[in-house]
Amino acid sequence: MPSHQFDNNILNYELTGHYTLEDYKNGLNEALSDPSFHKGTKLLIDARNSAANFTYAEAEARVRILGSIVGQLDRQIALVVHGTFHYGLARMFSTIAECRGLRIAIFDDVEPARKWLLGEDQFDLE
Repeated sequence: MPSHQFDNNILNYELTGHYTLEDYKNGLNEALSDPSFHKGTKLLIDARNSAANFTYAEAEARVRILGSIVGQLDRQIALVVHGTFHYGLARMFSTIAECRGLRIAIFDDVEPARKWLLGEDQFDLE
């Protein structure tokens, strides 16, 4: 299930276990309704504990959800995953997202992801 918390202008959106596309969307909407949210907040999606296994069509649907709220969030998004299988899913997701004007960087640890979002470390993502 998705959960969220805010820390230093970053929305930490954690995806754990099994969850539906509706859970994903509702969790993001709940985060945007949180009094701690403000326009331009950066998004860190922590999917290290996710049991998700989604198709290309489902990845497109997730990107459409992010695309619908991108005016409220920073276009630069960090995605943290665990393992090669989820890294592959994350690459598919990021490729689709980039076609919609989002910039997704994939990490295997939260701290480098946070530093990248805050501009404390510069990574060449090309």
